[in-house]
Parts: sequence; C-alpha cells; structure tokens
Amino acid sequence: MQADQEAQAHAEAEAGPSGESLPAENGAALCPAPGKKPTRQWAAWTRQEEENFFIALRQVGKNFEKITSRVQSKNKNQVRHYYYRLIKRMNKLLGPGFVVDAKNTKDANAAMLRWWSLLEKHSCSASKLHLKPRRFKTFVTALGHQLLKDR
Repeated sequence: MQADQEAQAHAEAEAGPSGESLPAENGAALCPAPGKKPTRQWAAWTRQEEENFFIALRQVGKNFEKITSRVQSKNKNQVRHYYYRLIKRMNKLLGPGFVVDAKNTKDANAAMLRWWSLLEKHSCSASKLHLKPRRFKTFVTALGHQLLKDR
C-alpha cells in the first residue's frame, strides 16, 4: 500500500499540475504511460544541425563528445540517438539484402556520409523523403548502388 502511494507521489512530481509531462534534463520530455518506460521527445533536427553532424562525423568519426561540441544545440545522448536511428532507418530502407552494421564503425560512417551526399544531391531532407515516391525510389536505389560500390 505504501509503495503504491510512493509511486503515485513520484508520478505526480514528474507531471505538471494538469498531468502533462514536464521536460526532463537535457531537453527531452518524459511522457510516462501506465506500465511503460517513459519515452524521450526531442525537437526535430534542423537542416543546419544535420549538416554540422555530418561534417563532424567526417572529421572526427564516431566520437559523440566531439560531434556534440560541433553541433552545440544537441547533447551527447541526442547525437548518439540520431546516429543509431539513422543506421536503423538506412537498414529499413535498404531491406534485408544489405545491412549497415553499427558495430563496424568504418562502414557505418561511410554509409552515413554517402546518405548525406545523396540527400544533398537530391536536395531533400530525410524526414520529407518518403513524401515524394519517385524521388524516394531513386534515392534508395542510388544509395544501395553506392554502398555496394564502396564495399
């Protein structure tokens, strides 16, 4: 009984007066759902932040601390999350025939840099790519060919 009261008090302390989730430290908002782990909700990356990320990735590799110092508007957790989310997105787009291995830093970084150069070439953002089916298909095909060529 006392444990239930403590859990309720903890949940009320995390939520605002009307029950909305409050921002946690480092810019993420925690949205606890009953019985689920709180999820992070960060602001979307701007084109400039993405550009700074890829420039830093090219210069310093997979060193999240150094990338964070160059992006400046994102913290280390956000940079790390973006890195691995991008690998996951590339693997989903490329399908089972081609896998970008996150543990192979050299290949993963090369794939990400190839991804960025193709986005610039097709002048589109990653978040809006799926809204243009013809461009999307061309992009995914070109990415697959380039990654196979790089290997």
